[in-house]
Formats: sequence, C-alpha cells, structure tokens
Amino acid sequence: MKLWSEYGLAGKEISVVARIHKIIREANVPIRHEDLAYGLVAESDIEDCIALEHEWFPTMFSSEDDYRDMMGSDQYIVLGCFWKPPRSRAEDELKKYLIGNILIARANIEQNDLPCISAKGEVSKEPTGWQGLRNSFLNLGKQIIEITSIGVIDEARGLGIGSKLINIAMEQGRKKWPERTVGMSLHVIETSKAALSLYVKNGFVETRLVQNYYHMGGKWVAARYMLKGFARNEDGKGLTEAMEEFGKMLLKMMDSLLLSESKKS
Repeated sequence: MKLWSEYGLAGKEISVVARIHKIIREANVPIRHEDLAYGLVAESDIEDCIALEHEWFPTMFSSEDDYRDMMGSDQYIVLGCFWKPPRSRAEDELKKYLIGNILIARANIEQNDLPCISAKGEVSKEPTGWQGLRNSFLNLGKQIIEITSIGVIDEARGLGIGSKLINIAMEQGRKKWPERTVGMSLHVIETSKAALSLYVKNGFVETRLVQNYYHMGGKWVAARYMLKGFARNEDGKGLTEAMEEFGKMLLKMMDSLLLSESKKS
C-alpha cells in the first residue's frame, strides 16, 4: 500500500490518512468561514471520520461498526464541520469535505458530580455545606452530555471551529435529550494546553484530575475532568423524587457501615 510521504505524512498508510490534506493542497485556497457548513455526519462520511480520528487519537480510534452503531443509537450524536471549496460550488453543490467533528453521548451524572452543578448552571470544584447538599438533591437521577471526542484538522485551526462544534453539540444535545440534562462533561489530556484553553473559553471548569486515564506512547497519562453546567428553572421541581432517591442512598450507606461493624465484632 502506498505511503503519503510527498505530503509530509511518511510512515502512514493511505487508508488511515485523511484525504482532506491532499485536497486542500491541490485546491490551494484558504479555508474561510463562508465556505463552512455544520450538520449531522452521514454514513457516507464514516471513512473520513475514522481517518481524522486516527490522526488525532492514533491509539484509540473508533471502527466503522462503532460509528454505524452510534449513528443508529438514541444515545449518541455525531456532528461535523464541512468545507466546500469555492471552485466546487459551480461544479457540484454537493461536494463537501469533513474537516472537524464532535461526538457526544448521553450519560448518567456521576456521584462525584452531584454537588458540583447548581440550578443556575454554576460549577464548583469543591462545593461545601448546604449548597453542595442542595445541588446533590437537585441532580439526583439527572443526566449529562459527555463529549467523547472532538477534533479539527491543523489547516483549519484558529477559525473558531472547535467552539462552534461545542455550541452546536450542546444545542442539539439539549434538544434531543431535554429531560433531566444538567450539563456537559469531558476528559482532556493533562498536558494539552491548547485543548484546555478551548474548553475554559467555552465555560468548562476543571473539577478533578484522573490519573492513568489515557494510554499513549506506551505509557498511561492523566486527564483533567471538566464540567459545564446548564442554567435551569428547577427549584422545587422533582425535589420529592430526589429526596426519595437520596434517602435510599443513605440507607444503603448505613447498611454498609452496619455490615462493616458486625464483621469487626
């Protein structure tokens, strides 16, 4: 199989290198905002999704079957940023190329995150006292939108595409999963300053460091876990149900403590 050494990508097989790099070089035109479109990724875009993901995450990219399953599931949304070269418009209105994408999933809020998000959408790293307890009541049984992957090709960075993808994903996620969705979450490599800056700019707050989260270059590296809350008018709504769930959780904790004490005696 041929290698794309002429494009500065020596050592990578053509099957796992995004064709967009060659297309951009041959088009010889800058990528402009007016030539971009955003929308759902189709099955015909899966090959390009995998190629791009392989570049961004060479040790943990999704397969073709993974993407098909996600596209057919109510638990995921796959969105893309598409570039339409100016010269292609007159020739073929349908000609567009994937240059960035974002994958989001619906997930149950983790126990550690319960006290962190207030009904106003504010995120606290270490909430204390009644505010943390109140947040926990309101967030019990709620869900969160998880960004599982996001990326933009090098040639298109600096145009705000990453921020646009995050905002569209947030809008689409809240529209598709309006019930019980209280915020967004993500993991980012601890040392990735550019990605961290993007997320902070878009309202994400780091709440904890997760050791040995990514396996890269033959070693495990840490990830920053980040949250973004959604403001919601929820005071008094569902509180009885939340308290009932909280009561069950307390009973379970007490049962565990009693069992532990009985074993000691």
